[in-house]
Amino acid sequence: MANEINIKFNELRKNIENVRSVLSNLKPGTETEFDQTNIEVFVQDLEMTKQSITMIHQYQTLLNSDLDTLVHVGERMQATDKQLANEMGVETNGP
Repeated sequence: MANEINIKFNELRKNIENVRSVLSNLKPGTETEFDQTNIEVFVQDLEMTKQSITMIHQYQTLLNSDLDTLVHVGERMQATDKQLANEMGVETNGP
């Protein structure tokens, strides 16, 4: 069994920011808006495209919320680790 469990918080934060960057650059949509068409196949495709775009926006919102939670949990883990180390008189090597 390992003597030490370590989370590299700087790497965690960096990876979270990378995911946020990719997520913010994800901009679904089309350059041209097709609000009306009378061709049934295109009407169905248009509706599916609109639903897909809505779902992508929902996914972005949920993923951002999950990333916020991950950052919060990481910070709380770090604070708890420091507190426990202080109570036990153990030196910590990390930030």
